[in-house]
Amino acid sequence: MGVEDFQVSITYNGKSNEFNELNQYLKSYQNIIADYKTKQISNEHYYIFNDGKYIIEFEVSLREMNLIKISCRFAVCHPASIDSLFEKLIMAIAKKLKAKIEILDETPNGDPYQFFYPNYDNFKKILRKAIEIKRNYWIQDFGPKTLSLKTSDALKKYLLA
Repeated sequence: MGVEDFQVSITYNGKSNEFNELNQYLKSYQNIIADYKTKQISNEHYYIFNDGKYIIEFEVSLREMNLIKISCRFAVCHPASIDSLFEKLIMAIAKKLKAKIEILDETPNGDPYQFFYPNYDNFKKILRKAIEIKRNYWIQDFGPKTLSLKTSDALKKYLLA
């Protein structure tokens, strides 16, 4: 989690066959494809949502004791209109899996950062506030110009240039 991205994780206890089913489920979404540019590891798979307007990255991993984790992130240099799409994708995946959602970036003081199925109360409101906090840090450092980039490309363009 760097200054260039906003990240959420979705976790649940599954079985190795569910790991494969989850990968198939993600590939069934319109505009989600396997990210073969990222080095693939046997228990990790990478996907990109790219509709020509927004890019959201997913890392699906099978951890110890059959814990399945999906890390979801986007570059905060995206236009703020990505927030709604990100929220919808996270909610659809988490509800289908009956999974825990965790905001991995700063949340407003006193607000929770973990949400457990089926009680996702206030997740959307807190998610939006947390994205706004992260985006404001970005704008302070790099300005208000928006671009739809993978997080690695945002890192190269803004931080390593």
